[in-house]
Amino acid sequence: MGSRTTQRPATLASTQVEFYASGWGYSPWGIKNPTRLELDLDKDEYAPGDTATVQIRAPFPGKVLLTIEREKIFFVQSFDLAGNTGKITIPVDGSWRPNAYVTATLVRKAKDLEPGSAGRAFGAVPIAVDRVANKLQPGIAAPDEMRPESPVSIEIQTRPGAVVTRKHERMMPPPWSG
Repeated sequence: MGSRTTQRPATLASTQVEFYASGWGYSPWGIKNPTRLELDLDKDEYAPGDTATVQIRAPFPGKVLLTIEREKIFFVQSFDLAGNTGKITIPVDGSWRPNAYVTATLVRKAKDLEPGSAGRAFGAVPIAVDRVANKLQPGIAAPDEMRPESPVSIEIQTRPGAVVTRKHERMMPPPWSG
């Protein structure tokens, strides 16, 4: 992990960027909490049928149990993490809409434990699935000008088959209006 900060003396404005770079072999991640796994997804949102890639950064090697879950467990896979970093691909399912959580639990063998060291680590990250398709984007047509206590006609259009509810309510004039 790297970090770079720049500052403009004239305005006192500053910016900071964090980045990860990896290659073959051991990568000494700066893990702040030795019981925490850092999980990153390759995209912000997925469509059903996509393949999600999860990067795992861990404080130690071991056995990983990876799940996709929400109100139930949708997907389970275990694999060996030989170093302290790895990538795993997951087929994205539409039943995860609009979101679920990728969780990972890492354990290491008891013979590899040093006194006072962590034997397990955990991490979680939300995975968004097809949120855009779940949004209605209605067309609303209303008069440019409306008069108090006058009827108003408003038209709402959505895509065919969309479920729309409406609440019709007659507004009462405020008590100070007379």
